[in-house]
Amino acid sequence: MNEGSIGGNKLLTDVDLPVLTTAAAGFSLGGPALSHINLPKLAIVGGPWTFSQGEAVTTLALPALTRVDGNCSFVYGTKLTSLSVPLLKTVGGILSVAWNPMLPACQASAVRDNLVGFTGMAELSGNLGTCP
Repeated sequence: MNEGSIGGNKLLTDVDLPVLTTAAAGFSLGGPALSHINLPKLAIVGGPWTFSQGEAVTTLALPALTRVDGNCSFVYGTKLTSLSVPLLKTVGGILSVAWNPMLPACQASAVRDNLVGFTGMAELSGNLGTCP
C-alpha cells in the first residue's frame, strides 16, 4: 500500500487488514463508529501515522509496528483505554499521544520512552492522569 486513509465514514466500525505490512507514504484512520482495528503485521509507515477521533475504539494494539518515518499521532481517542506499540523504536517527526481522556498517562509515556535515539518533540498531554 502506498498511502492509506480510512476515516470520516460515520458507519465504519471495523478496520481489518491482517496482511498489511507497509504503508509506504503514510496511514491515517479514525471515525465516530470505529470500534475495532486489526493491523497485526503493519511494521513500517513510510510517512505520517495518524489515529484520530476513533471515538469508539477502546484498545489499539500495533504489535509489529517498528517505524514511522513522519509524525506519529494517537489523538482524540475518547474511549481509548489501552495503547500498545511494543516494537515501535523510530519516529521521524513529532510524537503525539494526546487528548485520550481514558488512556493512562503512563501508557503515553511508555510509547515515548521506548523510542531509540528520539530527539523530536513529544506531546503527551490530555491523557488520564493516573496509572494503574
